[in-house]
Amino acid sequence: MDDDDKQPPLEFCNQVIDQFADHLLGESSLKPRDYLVIRTTFRKVGGSWFDLCHGSIQQLMLLSQTVKAWNKLKSSDSTSKTR
Repeated sequence: MDDDDKQPPLEFCNQVIDQFADHLLGESSLKPRDYLVIRTTFRKVGGSWFDLCHGSIQQLMLLSQTVKAWNKLKSSDSTSKTR
């Protein structure tokens, strides 16, 4: 099996993240680094894009928590920069 077969297309991952950010946070204009941080964090906490693609509710909830945590971290970073 190639490495390409093991890795889901980034376009799919980014579209899913974009939809989550839009629906959960009302924000869909993410920077490339934001996608990278969310994808990496999701994988590090045990997320599986393969299982998510196949309808895993657990993975859906994990991605939801990851996006919410990213937003909270991003919000606290922007607050500390304005002080």
